[in-house]
Amino acid sequence: MPEPTDVSELDGSTLVADPAPASRETAGWRRLVATRPRRLLLVAVAVVALVAVGSFAIGVLRSEPSEWTAPTETFDLAGPETIGAGDAWNLVVDRPVTDATLTVTGPTGSTTVELAGTFDDVTVDGYPTEQSGLLTAIVRTADGVGTASVTIEPGEAVDGITPLAGPRSMTADREHWTMVTAFARDRFGNAVTDGTIVEVIARHPDGSVESIEAPVQHLLAAVRVFSETLAGRTTLRVDVDGATGDEVEVLEVPGPPISVDLLEPTMPLRADGRQLVEIRSDVLVDQFGNELLDGTVGVVQLFGPSGRGTLRTVTIDGRAEFVVEAPSTPGSLSLELTVDGVRSDSLVLNFGADVTALPVEVDRTGDAVALTIGPVLTELGGFVPDGTIARILGVDHELELDVVIADGMGVALLDPVPDDLVAVDVAVLGARERVEIP
Repeated sequence: MPEPTDVSELDGSTLVADPAPASRETAGWRRLVATRPRRLLLVAVAVVALVAVGSFAIGVLRSEPSEWTAPTETFDLAGPETIGAGDAWNLVVDRPVTDATLTVTGPTGSTTVELAGTFDDVTVDGYPTEQSGLLTAIVRTADGVGTASVTIEPGEAVDGITPLAGPRSMTADREHWTMVTAFARDRFGNAVTDGTIVEVIARHPDGSVESIEAPVQHLLAAVRVFSETLAGRTTLRVDVDGATGDEVEVLEVPGPPISVDLLEPTMPLRADGRQLVEIRSDVLVDQFGNELLDGTVGVVQLFGPSGRGTLRTVTIDGRAEFVVEAPSTPGSLSLELTVDGVRSDSLVLNFGADVTALPVEVDRTGDAVALTIGPVLTELGGFVPDGTIARILGVDHELELDVVIADGMGVALLDPVPDDLVAVDVAVLGARERVEIP
């Protein structure tokens, strides 16, 4: 068998040559063995590159932000400590500077402008100085920085100060009060300085005028305005060193009535079930003589032959007025009126019977009995109104029957008549007539 020989490749690798024919599998293995050094080298280079790139990326992600390096030089900005709202802010640089930026920060935000050329003073004016508060200026150059601050104070109050009052009504008794607040502003809308005196001027219904002063605290001034004893409208305005605004009104209203008295009606009281009786109270006044306002609500309690009831009333011209319906049964109706917690004495209305004639005729035919009622007459002598009910009740018996009266007459037919019915009562509007059954 021939001996294998060494063959050198151009890249320096060495292959072992076999003179004998080789199978496909043997040849493939030899190619893999022959090229392995180059492939391993390429893989190693790729791995190293990947690791390097990954390390760089991780380093970038993990790296801390670079720290700002302060300018090597600072310079002074000289200027006033306080200025008025809207005034110019003049700053002087302690030495000339060239090509700088100016950043102004205040209540309205921050603004940056470029300052070209050489200069030794800066002026800040316009919108940044209109809002009260702290204003800061920073001047930066390529190698230096200077800062300064100023307090902007509000200006004087201007017209347009409207007082706010609440509640808008108070009892006229010198004990109740309303709170009046005012927000005074300068021409730029800044609240005036704390401690500024605000004067609240009040004109009461009796014509008296009072002035109450209060300092501004935390943007607002607030005072209490007490009522007087005459009901009506109180007019309020505000004055701050001559600046004023619209007027507002507050009502001074009457207190509870000192008493509630019901007046006796002058009309005759008949228990006809349809008459409307008008009831009025005396004039209702409070302890200082003020009439109660129209629309003051009162509650009426009724106790009478027909049971109990409740109704509401309102005052008109200082009086409570209401109507009650006459009962259909004679008797007494008691009324009590309560206004603002004050209750009247009971007013008793005595209603008499309105029927003066109640004839009843009995006619028996076999097992039937006819009851002819009428003519039923009122006290004035006329017929009772059509639709009036005549009630027939058995004496010691469960019989109960209603008959409608028309033209003063009514007819009831008992057919058949119960064997144990010996008498009936016929009642019309409280009038009662008993008749025996034959």
